[in-house]
Amino acid sequence: MAIAVTLLPPAKKLAKSRPTARILGPEILASVLGVVAINWCFMACVWIWVYRQSFFRCNEFDSSDIDLMKWYLLGDNYEAAIMTYVVMFQFINNGFMVNYGYVHRRAWFFNPALLGVWAMLIIITSYAELGPPSRLSCTFRLNCGDPDALVDLGFSRPTWYIEEYNSPLHHNVMPTYAKWTLWGYSIGNMVAGNIWQVVFVYGPVRNYLRKRFPLRRLKAKL
Repeated sequence: MAIAVTLLPPAKKLAKSRPTARILGPEILASVLGVVAINWCFMACVWIWVYRQSFFRCNEFDSSDIDLMKWYLLGDNYEAAIMTYVVMFQFINNGFMVNYGYVHRRAWFFNPALLGVWAMLIIITSYAELGPPSRLSCTFRLNCGDPDALVDLGFSRPTWYIEEYNSPLHHNVMPTYAKWTLWGYSIGNMVAGNIWQVVFVYGPVRNYLRKRFPLRRLKAKL
């Protein structure tokens, strides 16, 4: 996505104002801090919801029940899987939001490369989260488990090798309703971030504040 972002062409006409050159100016801080605050709020809401679910309670991560020598399998639990799902969508969305060129670059839909990468990553992440256990999800130890545990959950026995899960539950597959609810939180997180950028950072709220509180610039006399 970092490479695709650079492929957005410049605007055909020069804007009436230059881009901000202040790294810690109001535009940059509003964009960064606003998105960070939105992401943290949604993450907090996710965990408040998770701790009210019966499938999660009594199945929380407990270091006394696992083999700590297998440090590379410490993520075989619900907590790591849920955090991964939420953060992946946040990363994908953060890469997309910098595509808004405002008046200095062309509109965001003139960057098909970034749109294609963005859509592909969303589809892959959504399938790993919402679909049945597959080679894709099991490769990342998400929505997967030991073959016997998956059979007990009603899935067909995997034909690929899965290293034994380092968890007393032997899987981290969430119920269907929980998958879709968590996915809904992630989509809402993405929508909220884009609204913040389009309406507040680059849109009508920014224009209003710019007119209401104009910057005092030095007047140079020739």
